[in-house]
Amino acid sequence: MPLVKRLQGVALAAAVAVTPALLLGCAGAPDGGHARESSALSAHDAERGGKSALSAELLYDLLLAEIAGQRGDHQAAVESLSRAAYLSRDRRIVAQAVRLAVRLKDHQRVIELSRLLAAIDPHNFRNQLALANAQLETGQDAPAFALLIDLARQQSAKGAEGEQVLQAIASLLAKQPAAQILPRFRAEIAPWPDNAELTLTAALLALELQQNDAFRELIDRTLQLRPGWQSPAMLKLTHLADASPAQMPAFADGFLKQFPAAQRFRIHYGRLLHRADKNTESLSQLEAALRRDPQASDALFSSALVYLKQDNLPKALKRMRKFLALNPHSDTARLAIADIHILRREFAAAGAVLRSVASHEYHFDAQVTLATVIAHQSGVEAGIRHLRELAVHTEDEVVHVILEQDLLYREFDLLERAKAVLDDGLERLPGHPDLLYNRGLLAAQMNLLELHERDMRELIEQQPDNAHAYNALGYTLADQTERLDEALELITTALEMLPNDPFILDSMGWVNFRIGDTGKAIDYLRRALAVKKDAEIAAHLGEALWVAGNKREAREIWKQGKAWSPDNATLLDTMRRFSGENSSGVRGIRRTLTAVAVRPFPSSSSSSSSHPHP
Repeated sequence: MPLVKRLQGVALAAAVAVTPALLLGCAGAPDGGHARESSALSAHDAERGGKSALSAELLYDLLLAEIAGQRGDHQAAVESLSRAAYLSRDRRIVAQAVRLAVRLKDHQRVIELSRLLAAIDPHNFRNQLALANAQLETGQDAPAFALLIDLARQQSAKGAEGEQVLQAIASLLAKQPAAQILPRFRAEIAPWPDNAELTLTAALLALELQQNDAFRELIDRTLQLRPGWQSPAMLKLTHLADASPAQMPAFADGFLKQFPAAQRFRIHYGRLLHRADKNTESLSQLEAALRRDPQASDALFSSALVYLKQDNLPKALKRMRKFLALNPHSDTARLAIADIHILRREFAAAGAVLRSVASHEYHFDAQVTLATVIAHQSGVEAGIRHLRELAVHTEDEVVHVILEQDLLYREFDLLERAKAVLDDGLERLPGHPDLLYNRGLLAAQMNLLELHERDMRELIEQQPDNAHAYNALGYTLADQTERLDEALELITTALEMLPNDPFILDSMGWVNFRIGDTGKAIDYLRRALAVKKDAEIAAHLGEALWVAGNKREAREIWKQGKAWSPDNATLLDTMRRFSGENSSGVRGIRRTLTAVAVRPFPSSSSSSSSHPHP
């Protein structure tokens, strides 16, 4: 309701709510994409901000600000709103005036209002950051650096909250010209060489600017100044995991030997090991953290994911349930628990958990997953109908629903219908990468090699760093054609991008087997199986071992694979073909495509499968 209407008949000194709406997105406005901004001021709030009641002068300025905003006269709006800010000293009105001044690039007004805001609410670091930013924008570097340095030095005893402030300072500085800002900041903090907070801020700035040599120097200096500080140690560990993974264990083990109670660091190390597919080592760290604190939520959640990756569903379920008991509002955990129940084919239990997801953020994901439960309880068409009746509001949600239909049809071996869903999706969203990837995989499964190659090459053209697309095409060419040199080149490219991915390692083993280099094939397949206990990798390794003459080990590998997945068609067929010990060295059958649309943990967003090849 417009302000004028709301004020009719209301005494100026009454305790009323006033909403000055600055329509920056109105017709004729230069920045038409901005939404209506509003702030409310009551007599009680005004008293807390410095005024005892709403004065006629204050209401007049608020009214002028709204009218000017509606007319697109933003200069008049900011002038009126600024007067209201000084009159009211209400932090919301002042903050709104700052935002409008920032959008109008009225830097001097931003500085003045930010000073007022900092004086009204001195404990909110964002007010000080706003002031420093305005000073930097107007070339007033000296007071800006002084303010930021003083703010950083105040964070020494504030723990995680203080670390967030240091990160915010670094992010603000990183917006300045990159070539000069880090040397300038280091020069400014030179008078405090032993201040760990300032040194860490410089390290964070170097990291944002991707100046790795400076980051390594500064993060090491931070840890010298404060040896047991976990956050900078975690930053260094993450940097090593990305840039020098071979050096990560030595640093992590050394830090934990010196500081065995560093729980956050240990759990972070476990997560990084999990990310690198070193699941045994990951569990070692996470279990050690849980021995110290059985209720460490992060360790419970992360260990559940590792057990899930190892297909140890009972332990994954137990850990995730314990996490949920400690964090009863976590719908992320509910979705994970439901997925585990579905993998265990406990559909009633999965449905009960999914129907308990209450938050708006995860309701859609829960309803999409519920379609799988409905399909197994009432038939695939009931599940499809549930998906098609869902209200979708974004392109991501549209794609998620399409991919889940594809998944259900494939799960029930209705491949033609799955293809029709993906064909229709690509007509609606031409070239969408997730739809291309999934249709390409399905095409290979249906022996539609031309369609598979066309989709994968289009995806590679869109996303030249998509290792899974290279791998899928390379594997299919190795498995279904004699274009082995081309297949080897594609898989080599994928492996360079993801050197520890078990499915890409498996593809490399398979293409070498097809070429005839059985020894190299066995090496790659052993590496793949060490990372991922997968029945189809076991089928490949067993076949290569058999052809190499190691039939006893081949049988052992197949036996292990059957224990992991008793009904895996590829493994069972391979075992049948070699049960008579009549090895001709012929290539194995084409593996069944298993790439589907799944929700990756811990988030539950639409994505194409993490399984990268047929």
